[in-house]
Amino acid sequence: MKVRKSNSQSGFSVIELIVTLGMSSVLTGMAIMNLKDLDDPLKNGAEQMTSFMRVVRARAISSTRAYTVFPVSNGQLAARYADTCSNGATTPDTSMTLEFPTGARLTDTAWDICFNSRGLPDGNLAVELRDSDGEYKTVEVFLGGGVRVDA
Repeated sequence: MKVRKSNSQSGFSVIELIVTLGMSSVLTGMAIMNLKDLDDPLKNGAEQMTSFMRVVRARAISSTRAYTVFPVSNGQLAARYADTCSNGATTPDTSMTLEFPTGARLTDTAWDICFNSRGLPDGNLAVELRDSDGEYKTVEVFLGGGVRVDA
């Protein structure tokens, strides 16, 4: 039986390794740049506030009580409930709070909005959120109960 010797060597050349590392570096850089778009505290805070308002409105309808949303500070919202919006005796709902992401803050804390047992607010509301760069987004609540983020 004859044994054959192979003269070819297996493995990667230096050029192949450099090209592969270069391509993977470019792809990693592109992925990181795309992930930075996901970390926008102002956009996240505005969307969270919109969702919070919708959840409070749904809670008012499902519990047939009036729920009021109010700012605790420029970085936190809370809710309380009563039989009607005009009833002075309210009870805090400790399960209904929202903490804004770091970097997003309310510009005004002198407001509240009450959703009656049918889910209708007691008025229109436009609340502005700002970030540390001075950019802002406005969350609007309409008389029909709709909530949206306006740039």
